[in-house]
Amino acid sequence: MNNSVFRILCRNELWLYFFISVSKIILKNTADNSYSVLPCIMSMNSSPRQRFKKKKSKENFGKHIPDRWLNYDPVGRALEGTPFVPFKTPLDKSFFIGKRSLSADEHFDVERFINLARRVGKTIGMVVDLTNTNRYYNKTDWEEYGIKYIKIDCPGHEVNRREDIVQNFLCTVDEFVNESINANKLIGVHCTHGLNRTGYLICRYLIDRMGWTATRAISEFEYSRGHPIERAHYKKSLYEAEKRKLKKASSLYKNDIG
Repeated sequence: MNNSVFRILCRNELWLYFFISVSKIILKNTADNSYSVLPCIMSMNSSPRQRFKKKKSKENFGKHIPDRWLNYDPVGRALEGTPFVPFKTPLDKSFFIGKRSLSADEHFDVERFINLARRVGKTIGMVVDLTNTNRYYNKTDWEEYGIKYIKIDCPGHEVNRREDIVQNFLCTVDEFVNESINANKLIGVHCTHGLNRTGYLICRYLIDRMGWTATRAISEFEYSRGHPIERAHYKKSLYEAEKRKLKKASSLYKNDIG
């Protein structure tokens, strides 16, 4: 065997010995420290999304604000010549926890509604809640301000088919306005957005009790609220309600002169 071949063999044996020695040391340390390299290998093979979970945004803290609630003005003008002021549902302060992207003007709770009314010299005597839930605020919030609170559970999209709800609303308002003590007080009416259910029932009162035309009632409500009623079938039902009232009045007139 020549010298060059011998040197190559020796070099290979040295490298083999070195590799075996290092391997033994690693295995010993692994056993002593109860440490496994497997999780590290798996982590290296996983995607960044798997390795690092996205931190939960503080914007998700607190309760979920109702869909599209932020799209609507908190409160409209009082309807001239009527006792009504429409507004969207207030939310208790827990809904705004962690919502740092919201401005102070976007926070709307019972206290702010009262303050807005006082600022323009209005007194709220009664609030009619048309939402189909009790989760938005505590009804005792109104009682602390001496405001009468009435709850009428009103499912969305179908109030025009619920004459029982309509009659409940009409009678509730009648009872309030017929008390002389409430002569200069307003009735706040709200659903989730203070628009569709609220608009339908207020307009029904204006048509059924105050003799307004459907066109006038809808126009005045939308001007007051600052947003148009979105449910076309609600508007259609209001015109039908006007026709029924006119037909009934005509029938009574004929009977009187007959």
